[in-house]
Amino acid sequence: MTEIMEVLGLDRLQSGPRRQARAATPEECAAVAARLGLNAVKAISFDLEISQTADRDVYEVIGQTSMTAERTCSVTNDPFDDITQAAIQELFTSNSKKATSDEDDIEADMGVVDIELVENDIIDLGDLVVQYLAMELDQSPRSPEAAAVVAEPAPNDGPVLAVGRTLPFAGLADMLRNGKGDEPKSDG
Repeated sequence: MTEIMEVLGLDRLQSGPRRQARAATPEECAAVAARLGLNAVKAISFDLEISQTADRDVYEVIGQTSMTAERTCSVTNDPFDDITQAAIQELFTSNSKKATSDEDDIEADMGVVDIELVENDIIDLGDLVVQYLAMELDQSPRSPEAAAVVAEPAPNDGPVLAVGRTLPFAGLADMLRNGKGDEPKSDG
């Protein structure tokens, strides 16, 4: 299922590059929020240029996308608006001999350029936008207030971890410095 309905037939590129730019509808934003497991998506926009490469069977999509979503802070557990941006660059082909396989993806570090095979000569630009946004999502989102919460000292317990717990042996060093702990005994 495509959450953002934006497709382009390869036949429309015969006359030259095309630009596709728009904002997602509220219904599309709600569908993306459900797919990505977000509280809410308030806005998505994209600006893409699609063109044939020198190899006439390969098409390039380049551009930018941005999303404003309501997320839950991993530190404070409070909702906040988070902006995610992604630069898009992807190659497509309708020629199965030029498309890369899953095995080629494993070898991507070895210089294999990933070329996606399109079905029915149609590039699903909406799905491409959602995939790139999903890859850029922060898996541990922090609100602007999170830094202040993390920096707060714990009451006489030493440094605080990001989740609000103190470090397990934070008070031990203070006890030893203040002479409240047992001094190490020597055998001699």
